[in-house]
Amino acid sequence: MVKIHVASLNQEVKKKILNHAYSTQEMHKLQEQMKNILENKKKGMRRAVGICFAVVIFTVVLLISKTGWTKAVFFSIAAMLMILFLIFSLVWYLQIGKMRLEYNRAVMKGYPKSAGEYLI
Repeated sequence: MVKIHVASLNQEVKKKILNHAYSTQEMHKLQEQMKNILENKKKGMRRAVGICFAVVIFTVVLLISKTGWTKAVFFSIAAMLMILFLIFSLVWYLQIGKMRLEYNRAVMKGYPKSAGEYLI
């Protein structure tokens, strides 16, 4: 069976944020670490999307050169692009969006007075 990895905030870190256990300096350091992690994930996502669309363009060029431009080709290309959009949207949420959302929610609950300072 295939498993999909879902990136999430470390439970220990989440509990410490919720219990207001970090000092101001530690929160700034944690915020920078989270920004770096999410930025690296975004770079990887951009690379994956770029490679995937390069393969799609190559495939479309081969398809059109072999069969010509027909309605079936147009609909198959449109369907493929919609499916890829849905897949990449889901992957983005599972790898980037969920982790960011968990961190921001924990900060808003644990540090309500200074949440704006620590949000990503």
